[in-house]
Amino acid sequence: RVCHIFRNLGEIAKPAIPRLMKLADEGVPSARTAAYVTLGMLGPSPEHDIVGLLTKRLDAFYLLDKERALIGLGHLGAEAKPALEKIAALMDQPDKSCQVEAAYAYWKITGESTRPLKTLDQCLDSYDFRLNAVVRAGDMGPLSVSLLPKMLKFLDEPDELALQEAVILSCEQMGPAAKQAIPRLQSLLANRSEEHTSELQS
Repeated sequence: RVCHIFRNLGEIAKPAIPRLMKLADEGVPSARTAAYVTLGMLGPSPEHDIVGLLTKRLDAFYLLDKERALIGLGHLGAEAKPALEKIAALMDQPDKSCQVEAAYAYWKITGESTRPLKTLDQCLDSYDFRLNAVVRAGDMGPLSVSLLPKMLKFLDEPDELALQEAVILSCEQMGPAAKQAIPRLQSLLANRSEEHTSELQS
């Protein structure tokens, strides 16, 4: 909770960086991984090797360590370029465990979208990772509109409400670039209205 407060405080929370570095080294998993994200959002810091610390965490055993280190590195932007080799390796992992966050971090650091979008496209084909891929596609805004046709197919899965919601929110983040989604969204809205009317009548 304190880490979240520091993120909202921004620059004025930078005096907390030494304590956050210690927490990132010694804390329990939930606390230390929250510190990774916060350090990324507060950094860079000339006195502390935040990039080095987060890059080392990309070799950690636990998935949460890797994912939150990637998020922190993404927040650092171009300052995190020394970590790109390891991030690129995680993008290519066959088990896809960190691919989504690695792709997003790669884009945030480099501004290059071709390779990250290819990775997200592959993750959309995976039942276990497609939700995360949809969310990060939305975070990339109009740049990810090439993924939209595949994402819209998820609206045909009535039992996947969280996935449907993520697709709709991603369309919103893509803005006018997602106009092709309008007919499908209107159809979905009409179907939901009919279902609701039917429920009321019964």
